[in-house]
Amino acid sequence: MSKNYSAKRVPLESVISGIEMASDTFTYYLDLETMEQVSVADERMTGIDDTEKAELIDENPGRFLRLPTQWDIHEYRIMEDFVYSLEDGDAKQALARALQGRGAFRRFKDTLIQYGVRQRWFDFRAAACRELAIRWCRDHDLLYTENGVAPIEIQILDDSFSVCKVEDYSGVKLNSPFCFTGKTDEENSLVCLTENVPDNTIERDDGWRAFRIAGVLDFSLIGILSKLSTILAEAGIGIFAVSTYNTDYILTREKDFDSALDVLTEAGIVIL
Repeated sequence: MSKNYSAKRVPLESVISGIEMASDTFTYYLDLETMEQVSVADERMTGIDDTEKAELIDENPGRFLRLPTQWDIHEYRIMEDFVYSLEDGDAKQALARALQGRGAFRRFKDTLIQYGVRQRWFDFRAAACRELAIRWCRDHDLLYTENGVAPIEIQILDDSFSVCKVEDYSGVKLNSPFCFTGKTDEENSLVCLTENVPDNTIERDDGWRAFRIAGVLDFSLIGILSKLSTILAEAGIGIFAVSTYNTDYILTREKDFDSALDVLTEAGIVIL
């Protein structure tokens, strides 16, 4: 009977390390039982006989997952993206020329040193490898940790919501799956499913979608809502947030919802 490894969390650092070491002489795998890398050498190029390891991997396909190879990583494309990310100037022009024709990789490295931007390239490539590692985990439906900490995970709600001001709560469907009320000395506010907006509504604003932070948040946790709102604010996406005893709910305009999810995904937020 095969084991189920999908509930385990993969150390993202192990995946990143395998990506950074990718070459044409070794194929790297992640052992989901030990969370360690396993390398299988190309005997024709290295003279190393890894038949025993290769057979173990073939016999346990659910346990061993092949990490991205150099052909999956597209190093040349990352180099191009780095050049495009630079401000206009001599370094950008020189690096763009270095990428043309044969010997591009060697010329690119020499030009990085010549113009003093090698560390910027290392940082850019590290970020690209991290994004690739996260994408690899998602493609294999694997949860992961980074520096021992699980990423923020969110759950999408399929319903449409309305933000309202009501005379009182007598007409509110409190047994609805989602119903958020807020009473002050100035107003009675309500966030509910659009189909459940009560008749005694004074003002309403329709066209909202929502997601929530997965799990039950400890009251000692600091900055999760702030981090998400900052990511979205920097992308020009406004939010309406509601906090409950268990967690936080974030609403955006329907027209911005897909863009919001894309921005959060790029920032490493996991959508369950």
